[in-house]
Amino acid sequence: MEKKTSKAENVFSALLWLFGLFWLETPAVAILTLLAILLHESGHLCAFLLLGEPTPRLSAQSLGLRLFERRPLSYKREAVVALSGPLANLLCFFLSLLLSGASLGAYVHLFLALGNLLPVETLDGGRILEGMLGAHFEAKTVYAICRAVSFFTLSSALL
Repeated sequence: MEKKTSKAENVFSALLWLFGLFWLETPAVAILTLLAILLHESGHLCAFLLLGEPTPRLSAQSLGLRLFERRPLSYKREAVVALSGPLANLLCFFLSLLLSGASLGAYVHLFLALGNLLPVETLDGGRILEGMLGAHFEAKTVYAICRAVSFFTLSSALL
């Protein structure tokens, strides 16, 4: 079960992200990153709407923004919704390449898409993995496999 966040935690997370973006990067990179995140979340929102699901609740989290569904989704629908965010960023990456060549904005979309596709539990890749496995295994097995894959992915990234 997911932990509910308070409005104060949401505001604090959002302000922390904005401060970090503007302090660590130039304003142009910060604005491009915020736009890429909004387009990413819009991809998830489009999937919810196309699947006929109720409009989800938007929340600021420590790793960015997150849409929380109003009711549980099937494993298949969860995988589709999770995949739609990175696909939106990949579409924007390819459109940016076609329209303006290899630009900073294009690569912000690419890195956001690829980073979110990592099979780590809190990222879209972890949700996709859970959705794919959930169709074939019981929930306890899916949870164990996803935890192990997340651990090995994060451990590999530290090497």
